Amino acid sequence: MSLAEVAERLGMSRSTTHRYMTTLVELGYLEQTRTRRYRLGLRPLDVGMSALRATGLRDIGHLYLDRLRHDTGLTAGLAVLSDSSVLYVDRVQGRDVNMGVGGSPTISIGVRLPAHCTSVGKVLLAYLPEEVRRQVLAEITLTKNTGHTITRRKQLEEQLAEIATLGFAVSDEEFYSGMRSIAAPIRKGETVIAALDLTTHETITAGVLTETYLRLLDVVTEQISQILDESKGGSCP
Repeated sequence: MSLAEVAERLGMSRSTTHRYMTTLVELGYLEQTRTRRYRLGLRPLDVGMSALRATGLRDIGHLYLDRLRHDTGLTAGLAVLSDSSVLYVDRVQGRDVNMGVGGSPTISIGVRLPAHCTSVGKVLLAYLPEEVRRQVLAEITLTKNTGHTITRRKQLEEQLAEIATLGFAVSDEEFYSGMRSIAAPIRKGETVIAALDLTTHETITAGVLTETYLRLLDVVTEQISQILDESKGGSCP
């Protein structure tokens, strides 16, 4: 479509439409042809494939997230890696949702978060094949969200190696002050395809998260992984 056609379809001025289109081109969602018309770029394909991979996973995992919420009172979430971010495909709010720090960010289905400072993100990074992980880490900007955020690449790589050995990750106020979470991997065969987390507020320490809730988290992720292994229909859950 031409710029004029897009502006007319959206009911916006050409100048405003041009600003939006330029941004979408820069982000890879659109491409501009030699004739100065616009078409979809490759970026929507990546987003769409992530959504397709996540659909069956969400159907299987939702019951287990709800059970975790019931048993722990904490918020449970299910996420996949998309580019260098994590994409939440399901999330259920715990009973302690109103006990957190005021102004804490709203995290809902479809929200993308940085991988380097979230427990689900670190789990998903830790289990990537080495070459893929190197490429993904090269694309990540280690933004300092709080005073606890890891901003040195070598330190992050060392922590990811430890996570792969331990089988879980903790984010101790690394993404947002007063917010802590713990996450474990979900597998299909030998491949980690997603991660499940439990999130809480600052009154529950990282130690308590590990000592009290990791066992429940492991049980649930193993159950989901077993269902995925037994499911038919190829490698895409």
